[in-house]
Amino acid sequence: MVQVIPKSTSDPDKPLPSYLMATLEQWHRENGNEIPKCRTGGRQTAQFWRVFDREGNELALSWYTVIKPRKYDVLVLHEAGGTARFVYCDPPRSTAFGTYLRPWTGAAEGEELQQCAVRMFGNTMEEIEYSSEAWDYLRNFQSSTGEGVRTASTSRDETPRGRGAKRSLGRTGQFTGQSTRSRASEAAEDSSEEEESSSEEESSSEEEKPAVSPMTKRRKTTETSAEPGKPSKVVFRLASQRVIGAIRYIPLDECRSRKELFDKAAAFYQACDRDTQVKILACQISSQREQHYLFENSDGEFRLLVEQARGLDDGSERIVVDVLHVLQT
Repeated sequence: MVQVIPKSTSDPDKPLPSYLMATLEQWHRENGNEIPKCRTGGRQTAQFWRVFDREGNELALSWYTVIKPRKYDVLVLHEAGGTARFVYCDPPRSTAFGTYLRPWTGAAEGEELQQCAVRMFGNTMEEIEYSSEAWDYLRNFQSSTGEGVRTASTSRDETPRGRGAKRSLGRTGQFTGQSTRSRASEAAEDSSEEEESSSEEESSSEEEKPAVSPMTKRRKTTETSAEPGKPSKVVFRLASQRVIGAIRYIPLDECRSRKELFDKAAAFYQACDRDTQVKILACQISSQREQHYLFENSDGEFRLLVEQARGLDDGSERIVVDVLHVLQT
C-alpha cells in the first residue's frame, strides 16, 4: 500500500493524480522497498527558478512525499496540456543552463523518454529567461559522452560557447507556485544538486540509497512475447477517456507480451475508474491510419502489431503506439 502526501506548502491539498499513484504502486509491487529514480533529495536553494518545456512554455513543478512503504520525496512535472508525470534530473547535477528533467515511467534503464523540460535558475525571477540554446547544449553534451548525459558527471563543468540572445518569455498557461515565492518565505528544493551528489552522502542513510534498476528484477514470462534483443524504440502510450489528461508511457521492453500489456492497461484504467473491465484495447501506431483491436487472448495479433511498429523507419526517436480502452456497454 503506497501513501503519498503533497509536500508543497503553496498547494497542500493537491493530491497526486491517480494514474501516477498507480505507477508507484506497480513499482513497489515489483521492486519492494527500493526507491525509484524519480526520488529527489532534501537539499534546498535560495535561488529563484522557472521550468520550461522544449517549446518554451512555462510549467509547474511539484514535490510529493511518499510515506509508505518507505519515506522519500518525488518530483512531478505538470505539463501545458494538463498531464502530470514523474521526472528526475538527468544529468544529476546542474549545467550551464540549469537542470534537465527527464520523465520517469518505471521503465528499465535505457528505455526512458528524452528530457522534456529544463529548470533554470537566477537571482531574480526577471533574470530568468528561456533560451532554446539549452537544448542545443544538451544535444552536444550527450553526443560528447557517447551514452548520454546520465553517466556524464565528469563533463558537468562544460560550458557553451555563449548563450547569445535569450528569448524572453512571459508566463504562458501554468506556472509553479514554488518558483514565485520569495527567498524569505520559503526556499525551493534544488533538484539540480540534490541527486546523489557524492558516494559519501549516498551511504550516510538508508533513505538516500539510489534505486536498483528494474532490469535486474525483470520477470520471465511464458507468454508469447516480443523478441528482447536490443532496447526498442517502441513505446505504448495509454490514455484515459474518463480522466482528461491521464496518460501513461510504457516502453516495449517493459511490456513484451500481450498479457503484460493488458495487465498494465488494467492497472492504469482501473486507477481512473475502479469498475473498469479491460477486455479490448484499441491500438494505433501514431504515424499510421489503421487501428488494431487487441482482445485478451490475441497473442498473435500483439506480435503482428509489434513487428509492424518495429519495422517503421520514419526517422523518429520513438515509435509511439496509442492505446485506448474500448468501453463496453
